[in-house]
Amino acid sequence: MKMEPTHNKPAFLDQPQQKTDIPFAEVMSSTLLSATAQCWQWNTPPTFGSLVWITNAPYSFLGIVTTITTAPADSFRTPIAYQKTPEQLQREQPQIFEFLATTFTIHVMGYQTENNSTILFRTPPRPSAIHAFVSTIDHHQALQIITNNLFLTNLIAHGHIIENLDDVLLATLHDTTQAIPCALEQLKDVGLQYAQFMASDYRRTKRFLQCFEHLLESTQ
Repeated sequence: MKMEPTHNKPAFLDQPQQKTDIPFAEVMSSTLLSATAQCWQWNTPPTFGSLVWITNAPYSFLGIVTTITTAPADSFRTPIAYQKTPEQLQREQPQIFEFLATTFTIHVMGYQTENNSTILFRTPPRPSAIHAFVSTIDHHQALQIITNNLFLTNLIAHGHIIENLDDVLLATLHDTTQAIPCALEQLKDVGLQYAQFMASDYRRTKRFLQCFEHLLESTQ
């Protein structure tokens, strides 16, 4: 299993990218390092490992999705098995879907200020406000962020908080390569750098590289 890092950078990475502004959820609880958000539509969750913005003037918080949960919004309601397809349930008992809610955890990776578009990969000065909007990030801007060495360094530094760190990063890389296949070589560097950071844990590194190699093969 030999993969050599590459160092060529495509021209589009030098082009400035703006944040997309497609809010789909809002913050329900927050700390300096994480936030829990609820989707406006229960059946439109973010992708595991995807990058998002939390907009809370004068800051924009950069986050990565680490867990996703769909459950009844009312703790007194419990789903039961109907032995019917989702299409049948939607047609015959659409009301049961009205009580579902999808929440997800965002690990805060950094922030921007209104006066400076540079992402600061460190703990923000305050947590996001409750009900702050959560928005998607354009894949090209996500690529710029992921290939910034400070992103990976900060992600690893918070590995004691993110239990499924390896899978989060693999999901992030997979999501980006699917959207931007020509970025494969740059993302290959990110995966190899991560494996080098974890080299002292042989079993963990071996598993990560096996999964990463499969990811690369499925993209090519």
